Amino acid sequence: MSQIDYWDRLGPTKRFSHPVNLSRLAELIDLDRRILDFGCGYGRVMGLLHEHGYRNLVGVDPAPAMIAAARQRFPALTFLEVNSTRLPLADESVDAALLFGPDLHPE
Repeated sequence: MSQIDYWDRLGPTKRFSHPVNLSRLAELIDLDRRILDFGCGYGRVMGLLHEHGYRNLVGVDPAPAMIAAARQRFPALTFLEVNSTRLPLADESVDAALLFGPDLHPE
């Protein structure tokens, strides 16, 4: 089974809990900056960022089911299915990129 097959099958049912340090992020990235969430999954982090005032967001993920779940949960945000080493974004078009992975040691 490939990684994409795994995330398509199980990803939308998982609940991720890794913290997002919003106060630290606010120190580093202004609200108007364009942020890429690489491996956005079902959009949890992008939804949180949007809730805290970030509006210029784009999420990418290779798993179609995860992107479908993200679009359903947050229809106002931009999510792109990307299964390539090249992103469909212009060079230098984002100000920051975030990548969160699953918590491999849940409590």
